[in-house]
Amino acid sequence: MEKEIEVEPSEDLAYWVGAVQTDGCISEYYPKGKKHSEIGIHFGVCSKSLPMVEKVRSFGYRVLKRYGKIYKLQKGDHWLYHIKVKQLLDIFKGLDIKFGDPPIPPKWVLEKSEFFGAYLAGVVDGDGCIVVKRPVYPQCVISITSGSFQTSLKDSITRILGCSTFQCITRRTTILDGSIIKGTGYYLQFYVSMKTAKFVSDFIIPHLQIAHKKDKLEKFIRTRYPLLN
Repeated sequence: MEKEIEVEPSEDLAYWVGAVQTDGCISEYYPKGKKHSEIGIHFGVCSKSLPMVEKVRSFGYRVLKRYGKIYKLQKGDHWLYHIKVKQLLDIFKGLDIKFGDPPIPPKWVLEKSEFFGAYLAGVVDGDGCIVVKRPVYPQCVISITSGSFQTSLKDSITRILGCSTFQCITRRTTILDGSIIKGTGYYLQFYVSMKTAKFVSDFIIPHLQIAHKKDKLEKFIRTRYPLLN
């Protein structure tokens, strides 16, 4: 019988939840034709996001005692992280951790800036984009993509960071392994401004694992708001 584990709210867990909510899904499967089912989280990315997956796996082992496996699919640039969670479902429920689209921060994540910053870092690593525009008077926008409106996350960012947030819909066409895929993208956006730069610098950037996203944010804040450094 598997030893019962105790999971407490932490920055590591907050990042893990944010990342897995964006690129992961929970599903039931039958390994190798066995009659009994397993419940697992499947977390798929491309190779440029592997640093995030390694961090997710490391945190998964540290806080959930589940190491999981990372393997490359046969076709295309697709990598999959898989972790068995059948014994963790009650723990997830007790910690208000939900999986699916769009990402919804657990209630405990909203209680500390450290938790919410780590959670946002996971979300940004997974489905975020950093855009710097207007070279004369630069603006930096953090944009988070999802399959539907992100109402809960939007309200949380507005309240905790004290800034305006925006949502928009776009029609997008992407090419994946030679196939044309059309769909609708929902974007949640907020600016790195005088109001939000310190929060981003103190609580989000330290947890980011995707180098080009972290570098772009650090450079913008360093040049636009030098007194914060």
